Amino acid sequence: QVDPDTDIYPVQVGSVEVVPMAAHFDMLPHIENQLPTSPEEAVQDWAKNHLQPTLTGKKKLWIIVEQAEMLKTDLPGGSFFKMDEVSYTLNYQLSVQLREGDQVLHSLPVEGKGYITLKKKASLASKEKGWAWLIQKMLTHLKTKIKSDLKDVFME
Repeated sequence: QVDPDTDIYPVQVGSVEVVPMAAHFDMLPHIENQLPTSPEEAVQDWAKNHLQPTLTGKKKLWIIVEQAEMLKTDLPGGSFFKMDEVSYTLNYQLSVQLREGDQVLHSLPVEGKGYITLKKKASLASKEKGWAWLIQKMLTHLKTKIKSDLKDVFME
């Protein structure tokens, strides 16, 4: 489960939008399109399921997904020719903007990187659990930044 968070967070805006701007790659080392839920989809789902606009009007909260990639890298094992571990790295760069019409009232960068290392022969279930953990860390970082830096919008 990518998002175990069940809370609804009222936000004092008229709408919440996720704006995808990240480049998409279908070749290794990029694997984000092979995940059950890509990092970009996870941000979209989280915003849709957890951020509840409480006002009407032109004030908007935008979450711009500038980068959300999951990379796979084989790591050297015991000998030069034996690769027995794999590193999965999640790189993300988001921008949270409070907007009124076309004017940006506040812009908040949310950037980070996380990684896990698994045995190359790890089960698909183990890989999916690791990928979900990385994505959950990104979502927690996003929520924490919004709550701490946009206190006037985030209601508890």
